[in-house]
Amino acid sequence: MAYKAVQHRYKAKFTTISELLHNATKAKKERKYDAFLKSVTNPSVLVIDEIGYFNMNKEEANHFFQIISKRYERGSTILTSNLVFSKWTQIFAAYDGASGHPTRFKSDTKKENIFCNAILA
Repeated sequence: MAYKAVQHRYKAKFTTISELLHNATKAKKERKYDAFLKSVTNPSVLVIDEIGYFNMNKEEANHFFQIISKRYERGSTILTSNLVFSKWTQIFAAYDGASGHPTRFKSDTKKENIFCNAILA
């Protein structure tokens, strides 16, 4: 889908969850967090790979949800995982509100599919 988006002149960015969270933590420490958030919210399509290969600690979960929140209604976010969707709460175990967030991802799927179908057509 990201490849098709690029072919249609949309900006796309690919990253792994570990790279994304490492860069978020580093940017926060270096006081460059706003610039980091801009770099991940600007592309029309953001692909985050390897969701589920490790459980996030509270700080990482907060970074992740900050990124998702900033991207909401700005562009499509594609998450890939080795876990079935029903197990995603395990990823966010350290985050207090984890149980509601996979539902939010699921409810946004229709909107994202519309975007993806439009660029694939």
